This record gives sequence, structure tokens and C-alpha cells, in this order.
Amino acid sequence: MYNTHLVQLVKSLTPEELKELALFVDSSFFNRSKFRGNMSRLLSLMVEIASGEWEFDKKAVFGRLFPGEKETGGRLEKNMSELSKLIRAFMLTNHYWRPENEFYQNLDWAGLLRGRSLNTRYQHTIGQLRESLGSGAFETTGYCLKQVLFEKEVLLWESYYNQAKGGLNLPALFHRLEVFYHLNRLEWINKLLLQQKVAQVTISNAADFLFLEISIPVSLLQESASLQINFQIYQLLKQDVPDVQGFNALADLIKQHEERIESDELQEFYAFLRNLCTLLFNYGHFELLPLLFQLQKDNLEKGYFYHDGKIPHAAFGSIVSVAIKIEAYAWALQFMEMHKDRIIGGEENNDLYRLSMANYFFAQKEFEKTLDWIPAAPQNTMFLYRARRLKLKAYYETHSDLLFYELDAFKMLISRASQKLISPQFRELHANFVNYLYQIAKSIPGDKARLRTLAQRISAKTAIAEKDWLLEKLEGMG
Repeated sequence: MYNTHLVQLVKSLTPEELKELALFVDSSFFNRSKFRGNMSRLLSLMVEIASGEWEFDKKAVFGRLFPGEKETGGRLEKNMSELSKLIRAFMLTNHYWRPENEFYQNLDWAGLLRGRSLNTRYQHTIGQLRESLGSGAFETTGYCLKQVLFEKEVLLWESYYNQAKGGLNLPALFHRLEVFYHLNRLEWINKLLLQQKVAQVTISNAADFLFLEISIPVSLLQESASLQINFQIYQLLKQDVPDVQGFNALADLIKQHEERIESDELQEFYAFLRNLCTLLFNYGHFELLPLLFQLQKDNLEKGYFYHDGKIPHAAFGSIVSVAIKIEAYAWALQFMEMHKDRIIGGEENNDLYRLSMANYFFAQKEFEKTLDWIPAAPQNTMFLYRARRLKLKAYYETHSDLLFYELDAFKMLISRASQKLISPQFRELHANFVNYLYQIAKSIPGDKARLRTLAQRISAKTAIAEKDWLLEKLEGMG
């Protein structure tokens, strides 16, 4: 307990924060604990332990904090508890006073001024808040929330000081609430709909599907570019297979407003655009592959993939896969080497790197190296299915006797997979891949009628993994 809570808190602080914390603990204003005199010494001991100078030991800490005194039950624990509270207060104080939190600081200040009837200063602060919200800003959910809270504060002032006309600001508040409601709801439903394209998301009963149905007044859509973009994403994700025309319209809409959109929001929009492009490619729109590669390169250069200098494992895998498909082999290898130690994902990182390298060698037709690099048993479901597909492709290319055994094993894996792990669409993609690879492997080269029939059936399928590779193998058989 001691070595996992207080010490971990101290470990999480930067050297600069530790210096500020020492001043905070020494302050009689912030530190009003009855153990105030012990806090600085205890903090120093915790810093030493957190830095690895010595291991935590209850008796040793007590002896150094209270030299020459007899250990009494609970005394050390109470002091450590007080220090934890101080560190919590310090971290919350720092968090509140961040520069990016200035709007909420001024909003709280306005409320305090209103409560003390300091009306002149209140009006000045309200003016600053109104100015900070500006006009023509792109309406993110964060921005819309600020608008709601601002209109609420104005309403509270009017209700108190202008009771005869205290409801005058209600229409403005209701309008801001409506925009915030629709935008916030859209953003979360879009995340759910995207997740449903990959993993099975269980919804308990039919009535619960109602929350997925969106109806937004036309006037609000015309007013808010953010609502337009999110609603366009929603309409595409609601389709079983997104349409290319709608995808292109979304790309144009994002591009149209790109200069106005805040960085975090822009990253989200481009993430949806890339995912939609990937879905379309998986459903046979191979012509979009160069566009997806350019999107990824552009987003990399602009830093849209990175979080504190690191890249999510899903993004890493997708970027490598697309680069290899576009035959940008040198670029893919350079990207992997530059980013292999910058992947967010913990223990899965090595599996992803090995799988990406295996894909690289497969594209280079070095099939034995491909099999050597494929991770044995990835824990991540997506990695596992990609690894099994790649192994089957390598076995096919090397005419391995293990091909049909592995096809049967993969077919069994797909059929037994929990609905909580994979979506029906994901299951169909892989079931069709196994089915048609089996038929191709059983076909006789030169049997043009059978090969033509197989090619027509595969081409007609919208949900099939590795569709381009399967068609390529058929073409090579004459």
C-alpha cells in the first residue's frame, strides 16, 4: 500500500513539480495539517525512495522521520495520509491554474463577483468571457459547453438583478444546449458505429437501438460546420458499406473548414476519414489506396497520429500495411525502424513490429522470412487474425503441406470466436477469405471455366479479406 500509492504519486511528478510541491508543503496557507512540521521531512524521504536511493521500509521511515522516538501504531500512517492529501491538493491546484483553463477560471470568478454584488467588475468579467468565445469559431463540444455555461451565468445574473425580465436569456441558453446535445451525442454515436464495424458491440434490446437514430433540425446543420461534418460521418457509418461519393463529400467538407478546426478536433476527423477509407478498401474499392497512403503521409507530417511523441499501435499497423500495398517498400521499412520504439500498446508492441516485418518480407516474396517473423500467439484479436491470414498466404505461396490443416484450424477459430470479440462483418470477411482460398488451392491451373467462375464470385463479394491477393492468385493460374 505505502509503496504503491504515496511513492507512486511522488514518482509521477517532474523535477520542476517536486520543487513547487516543496514550496506548497512549506506554505502555512496550503498546509494546515496538525502534522505540518513533519511534512517537508516526510516528502524528502518519499522523494529518495521514489528515485530508488533506498527501498521503502516502515520501520526505517519511522526512524528517520522521528529519530529516537518509540514507534507507535498508526502515527506514520496518519502522516503519510496527510502528505497524500497535500500532494492531491497541489496537483489539483496546478491543474486548475493551467493557462488553457482560463475560461473556467474567469467563469468561476464571475460567479463569485455576482454573489458579492460587485456588479461593475462582474460586467467587465462577463465582457472578457464573451470576447474569449469570439465569433465564427469552430464549434467543438468543448467550445459548445463553454457557450452553454456562459449563457447560464448570464441567465443567473438576469434572474437575480432583473427579475421582471429574468427569462430573457432562456432562448439563447436553450439554443446552445441544443447544439451541444446534438454534437456531443453525434460524436459518441460515431465512435460506437465505427467500433461496430470491427468488434461486436452488444446492445441489450431493440429499444436501446433508438439512441442510434439521429434527427437534427436543418437550421442547426446549416449553422454549424461541426454538426455538418459529424452528421456526414454518422450517415456513412450507418450504411452497411459506406458509399464513395459520401466519402469524397466528407473529405471535401473537412478540407473546406480545416483552417478553422482546432488541432485535437482535426485529428479526430482525419481518423474517421482514414478509417472510412480503409473500410471502403476492404470492401473492394482498391482505387482509394493511393489516396489513403497520401492521407496517412500528410497526417504523419502534420503530427495528427502522435500522442506525446508516440503512435497508437493500430495506426502503426495500418500505415505499414498501406505503404506495403502501395509498394512503397523503402518508405515502409524506414517508418518501422523510426517508430518501433514509439508504439503505444505495452506488451503488444513486439507482436505488432514482428507482424509488420512479416508483411514486409511477404511483399518482397521472401516467404521463409515471412514465416520466421510472424508472431506465434498474439494476444490482440486483430493481430491474431492478421497473423493467421498471413501464415495461410505464405503457406500457399510455398506450396506447403500444412496449408489445408491451417485452413481448417482458422475456419474453426472463426466459427468459435465469441460475438463479443468480433463483429458479424469481421467474421464474414474472414470466413469468405478461408472459403475462397480453399477453393483456389483445390483448383487445377488452366481450368479456365472454374477459375473464371471463382474470379466472378470473389469480385462480386463486398465482404472478403485479402480480395486483391485472391484475385491475383487466380489470374496467375491461367
